[in-house]
Amino acid sequence: MIIIGPHLEVGGTGSLSPTIFLDKDEYKESLKLLVLLNNEYLKAANEYFKLEFSKGDVPVIYPTKIWSSNGGITLHDSNWSFFKDAHHVSRSSTNYITARLRRELGVMPAQNSQ
Repeated sequence: MIIIGPHLEVGGTGSLSPTIFLDKDEYKESLKLLVLLNNEYLKAANEYFKLEFSKGDVPVIYPTKIWSSNGGITLHDSNWSFFKDAHHVSRSSTNYITARLRRELGVMPAQNSQ
């Protein structure tokens, strides 16, 4: 598997930085202000990478595919931002990313053995 392509650029992450003044309600309200800033660039860059990697046998997953959902881009789960700054994912995105990669690869989640 190859994960390649342009990074998302997310605006609004600055208001999510922890301070002694930030409370839970403010944080959740700030999640609504997260926005994708480079959508047109992502589309153009994905087309380039699709041309370059369309001939191989190795599955190629583009970052935008991981974050795309219901015709939009998922940047948070209503409780936590999936981005700690404009370009880097946060720890709270781990389960979301794992589930998306499993779905893209057709891999079912591991069952708990008892």
